Amino acid sequence: MSISTSHGLAGRIFGGRYRLAERIGAGAMGEVYAAADEQGRALAIKVLHEHALEDPALVTRFEREATIAMRIESPFVARVIEAGRERTGRLWIAFERLYGESVETRLRRDNFLGFDEVSAIVEDVLHGLMAADDVGVVHRDVRPANVFLEEPVGGAFSRARLLDFGVGKLRDDMGRESTLTAAGITVGSYVYMSPEQLRSSYLADGRADLYAVGALAFRMLAGRPPFQAPNVAGLAALKLHRRAPTLAEATGEPWPAPIERVLGRLLEQEADRRPQSASEALSAWQDVREELAESHHSILVRGPAHLAFESWPEEELDRTEVDGP
Repeated sequence: MSISTSHGLAGRIFGGRYRLAERIGAGAMGEVYAAADEQGRALAIKVLHEHALEDPALVTRFEREATIAMRIESPFVARVIEAGRERTGRLWIAFERLYGESVETRLRRDNFLGFDEVSAIVEDVLHGLMAADDVGVVHRDVRPANVFLEEPVGGAFSRARLLDFGVGKLRDDMGRESTLTAAGITVGSYVYMSPEQLRSSYLADGRADLYAVGALAFRMLAGRPPFQAPNVAGLAALKLHRRAPTLAEATGEPWPAPIERVLGRLLEQEADRRPQSASEALSAWQDVREELAESHHSILVRGPAHLAFESWPEEELDRTEVDGP
């Protein structure tokens, strides 16, 4: 995360014990500050923008992010420690402090990654989704900005962590699903969104997250997402009416069949044709890695093929949309 020169809330104490330091991130809903508690433990505090307090839907989604994330206990999901509301009305969530960078930041610098690194990231994300599934949570917004590469001091990334469950949904103990999204409404990030989530996020289940993992892996390997178009309508039409391209079609270079096979399954248009759980997807991915090792394949870092048209920047098509209550 890049550090802003703005002081903002730096120096303020939240929750009676968390002192905010420099701002280390900002988004549409809030800002993130480095912080420390009374014992000096390093934390990150996410604070809802003041103007967002006037929007009940954004307030509920912010509170929901904390509620959902606190249900998940996994080393592959950013841990929420506490959440609260200040006397001024400002809402905040205290996370464990992570050091490193998001996959989005990494791809802005390197554009594409080697298979070994992608494989490690995908397996960690799937472990995180398995933990979410265990407590009935569907993320619904797996994308580069929401996968964080944790780095020990002076080393390469050691673990990938899932972030931001703000548009997630969960099942109660009776198996009933709870979501803020009405039927027919779309939330999430279009570039990584499954066809069924494009139609209605209300109906998306864990298999939609697996599609997003496939799209994320494809983006990291190929240097471009599976589908590209000059606008959202064009992107949606491609996803709904065309099969996902292979890596070979996207890059103009041959790829080992096991990799093409597992990505093809994750990016199936019909959810019933994908792996049916994060556990099944993880097993399939690990089988590919073992198959490549046994065949002594050497996967080189490859560049993206020349694009046939000028597409919108990915971030313009990768914003979380909130179109309903």
